[in-house]
Amino acid sequence: MSNYWSQYWRQGHLTSFGDDIKDNYVGTLKNVWSEVFSALNKDDRVIDIATGNGALVGLIYDAVRQDNLPYIDAIDLAKIQIKEPLLNKSEQTHFAGGINCEQLPFTDNSANLIISQFGIEYSNLKKSLAEVARVLAETGQAQFICHHHDSIIVKPNLAILMMSLELQSKSGGMSIVKRLLAELDKTGKGSPKSENWRNKLNKYMEKLLKTDKNSFMATNFHLFVKAVLQNQAKQSEIINGFEQELKGSIARLTDLANAAISKVEQSKVSSLCKQNHLTIVDFSAVVDDQNNILAWKILLTKA
Repeated sequence: MSNYWSQYWRQGHLTSFGDDIKDNYVGTLKNVWSEVFSALNKDDRVIDIATGNGALVGLIYDAVRQDNLPYIDAIDLAKIQIKEPLLNKSEQTHFAGGINCEQLPFTDNSANLIISQFGIEYSNLKKSLAEVARVLAETGQAQFICHHHDSIIVKPNLAILMMSLELQSKSGGMSIVKRLLAELDKTGKGSPKSENWRNKLNKYMEKLLKTDKNSFMATNFHLFVKAVLQNQAKQSEIINGFEQELKGSIARLTDLANAAISKVEQSKVSSLCKQNHLTIVDFSAVVDDQNNILAWKILLTKA
């Protein structure tokens, strides 16, 4: 897990894919969780794996009365930033960063419910599912919502990843911008050489817009170009800032690409569950009202 994830959560995102689903998990995904959370009470213990900024904890608070909230351990490998309403609502809830779900710091058979939303699939499932089996109570259950390789969440993000890699490539957008700035500094605005590089940049951006407008706009490269050309005194600062943002985006989206579970990999995950004596109650695609794939739902109990 890179430091880019810690930086990402500090920006206040609720999910591991930014703002692709607005207002937490409104709609289909929220309903999937409400079915599980509505049965919780103060005698239960919940472990939220890869909590991020506590989105699932917020859904538990919405589903259960204040005086009947369960004990919740919400953990994440990254350094997390929890908003005040969640942080102080219940003394029974404990948030902790720097916790690896492949080595859970909890006793055997101690959790009634183990949950994760777009999180556990980023781990080594061979290790993390073994830990889930160890910590889950005999009568407990685990539910995970995991990235589906063919989902409307993953597909556009993979396209953004490819666009970001193009911008970072040896002859890509960042290289062209730097060549233009160097020529402007050397020969001045309006010179044949600087205008040549300006034209190359414009044609390059036009090509990317025609190739995949949504992915190109999502990189904010057009905003970066405008800012760096209009602020000569801060050019180095602007370039460094955008390059760091680009590297962070590539790192996170590469993690997403590696974590997303395909239909072929579904059988491998199922085998790991069985090896750890976890019974698969449900392992199916979650779809929205338009039949678009959102994620995998994995519901488990102890064998």
